[in-house]
Amino acid sequence: ERAARQTLAQSLQQQQQTWAWALTPAVRKYALGGTDAAPRAWGTMLFEPASQEGMLVVADMASLPTEKAYQLWLIQDSQRTSGGVFIVDATGRGQLAVRAPQPLAAYQAMGVTIEPAGGSPGPTGPRVLRGPVQQSGWE
Repeated sequence: ERAARQTLAQSLQQQQQTWAWALTPAVRKYALGGTDAAPRAWGTMLFEPASQEGMLVVADMASLPTEKAYQLWLIQDSQRTSGGVFIVDATGRGQLAVRAPQPLAAYQAMGVTIEPAGGSPGPTGPRVLRGPVQQSGWE
């Protein structure tokens, strides 16, 4: 029961954090779609350009074994920079607070791959999400 309450509290905190990001007027929204490796998966990057901080929210992702995790990649001129490592809950939902080394507009695309639990210096696993860095139409 204690573990269930803790999980629920964490979920509520994540939802509040996501809504706070989503409702900030300066936040830009970028869509990521699933690949052949995860056709139902999707994600949204909520990014505040002035602070170079953002929130990646994903859904319909597969749960991974404990030795694996998802890793976000920010892609600039074929170079990939890690945006962080995250896991998803039993429902396939997850989120990642992101701090980019450069303004998001400097990147052409984003992607998510399956990597070892601690992350990798470069992508090694299958890509499950991808998306261009261009603003979606639903601001």
